Amino acid sequence: MQTIDQLLQDFYRHRRQFDEVLRILPTVVGTEGVRLARNNFATGTEGFDDGSSVDKWQLRIPGTPGNQGRPILTKSGNLKDSIRYVLMSNRISIGVNLSEIPYAKLHNEGGIIAKTEKMKRYFWAMYITTGDHFWKNLALSKKASFTIAARRFLGHTPQLDQVVTRIVSNRIQAIFNNA
Repeated sequence: MQTIDQLLQDFYRHRRQFDEVLRILPTVVGTEGVRLARNNFATGTEGFDDGSSVDKWQLRIPGTPGNQGRPILTKSGNLKDSIRYVLMSNRISIGVNLSEIPYAKLHNEGGIIAKTEKMKRYFWAMYITTGDHFWKNLALSKKASFTIAARRFLGHTPQLDQVVTRIVSNRIQAIFNNA
């Protein structure tokens, strides 16, 4: 039979262990959330994986120069590498700093961008450089705007909830098993 002092010691030891779990949990959850978001870029996935299914990204226009043989949204890898987590007072935010990667929101949600004179000059420069008629067609196109397909790579998923639940359960179970 334990004495009151022994019970209090056990209580305070468990409390310290719980406090430690609560202290490190946001970092663990943030790291797992970033890992899951970055996995959406993996060859073979190339879509938003919500844990039960993968919402595949729309394929590129066939024949688009410079895009053959590489996964979608991975020309430089900056978009994937920019996914981070930020600890806030009562939550964790997983996302991209839009001041660093301004095109991230457009890729994630899709949208329409207006064709500008600067874009037209770029298309002509690419045509002159490469000789590829794809660029010439873009420069001569009568379209006033271009539609960018939504290729969701960030968002809440049940898969993250499952990972968090598993991590919390394992850590709490470990505390009670070491009693």
